[in-house]
Amino acid sequence: MKEIQLTDLRSLSGVVEKSPDKENRSFSNVSIDSRTINKDDIFFAIRGENHDGHKFIPEVISKGVTTLVVNNDFEPGTGAVDEISGDFNLFKVPDTSEALRELANIHRRKFNIPIIGITGTNGKTTTKEMISSLLSLKLNIVRSRGNFNNLYGLPLTIFNITSDTEAAVLEMGASIPGEIGKLCKIAEPDYGLITNIGRGHIEFFKSKDEVLNTKSVLLSSASVKGFINGDDPMLATLKKDMPELVTFGLGNHNDLFVSKMYIMENGGYSFRLKGEIDCRLNVPGKMNVFNALAAVSIARELGISDEDIVRGLGAFRSYNQRLEILYWQKTVIINDTYNANPDSMRAAIDILSEYPSEGRKYALLGDMLELGDTCVEEHLSLGRYLKQKNITGVITVGERARKISEAGEKEKIDFSCHASDHDEAAGILRETLKDKDVLLVKGSRGSRMEKSLSALIEQN
Repeated sequence: MKEIQLTDLRSLSGVVEKSPDKENRSFSNVSIDSRTINKDDIFFAIRGENHDGHKFIPEVISKGVTTLVVNNDFEPGTGAVDEISGDFNLFKVPDTSEALRELANIHRRKFNIPIIGITGTNGKTTTKEMISSLLSLKLNIVRSRGNFNNLYGLPLTIFNITSDTEAAVLEMGASIPGEIGKLCKIAEPDYGLITNIGRGHIEFFKSKDEVLNTKSVLLSSASVKGFINGDDPMLATLKKDMPELVTFGLGNHNDLFVSKMYIMENGGYSFRLKGEIDCRLNVPGKMNVFNALAAVSIARELGISDEDIVRGLGAFRSYNQRLEILYWQKTVIINDTYNANPDSMRAAIDILSEYPSEGRKYALLGDMLELGDTCVEEHLSLGRYLKQKNITGVITVGERARKISEAGEKEKIDFSCHASDHDEAAGILRETLKDKDVLLVKGSRGSRMEKSLSALIEQN
């Protein structure tokens, strides 16, 4: 389906067109990556801190692309770029990044479909996947993929919406104050959902109140309805000024809550939804019950039956380094290596602590990043938390994470040590783990804890 048109580019703010193509031509998609672009795409040359897309225009042209959006100060040089003055559609704008977002909003306004925006410090990606899984049982949806949740990824997701799309599920991340507001101006969501308010990216926010203020813009921007975790104390304060918000959580004060909840042998939970509906969630951790409740709230709003909801939740599985259950010999591994912050670390340790097993419990932990002045104390506090949760042992990798094992040793955890690199960590694990033990592996994305895991499994 070709839904993006030349007239859309001509309507961009401050655009100057140098184009021989006067027809209302259509395009398959928009790209900012010369490596993956197709010849029927529009190329936006994005200029960032580390890369300048204008330098890759010759490569883009060599792949057959004929429509380019560039900054005003760009001038064709020599060689392949000279051909722009010939048969190419060249659109100059004041800022290609802003133009990309403006075009995404133009595209979004073509479609009268439910747009669901999701944010939160933790759980937003899993919640997005759960919502998508339930909605896709009955609807043709577009959803954010991977980490496409920022001012570049969200527009590129929106361009995937076509006349066949019946709903869009968009993840919205915020690494700096005000970012959610900018994303909402692009997506204009009908529904907004916040999973929780925590301490992620705290280096760039003055306080959790500033995190709340940034993320709550999603609720005021949602044209139809907003949804919040009613058990989150900070989010619960929003009900006073926004009584129409739909709440979900474990407590029966919420609009959607659970009863008769118990943990199963695989670490997942069986629970009964308000309305006497029994569900089984085959992914570990109580935090995923909250994610499931969020997904059910949206699914019911968009007409998904309770029967399909039960079926969809039961079929949902962990994925992509997010509480993914793996095995090494007869040891259970909880692979949660995708990312980490203080709150998600504690939640993962809770999962490790409660995971049904006759064996011991170990944690292999890496650095937490973007914590600013709180970095040392947050890592030390995790060592103390491991003791509180009766975790048998901790192995750390990374200079920040070293504070975790130091605190663990001080707290007299049974086994506490620091590894100089991923290979050494894997070696320690091979010598330490026994049958029926459970191992949690987690750290911030930059700590690359999956390398320790790969070294353990591949050298089996």
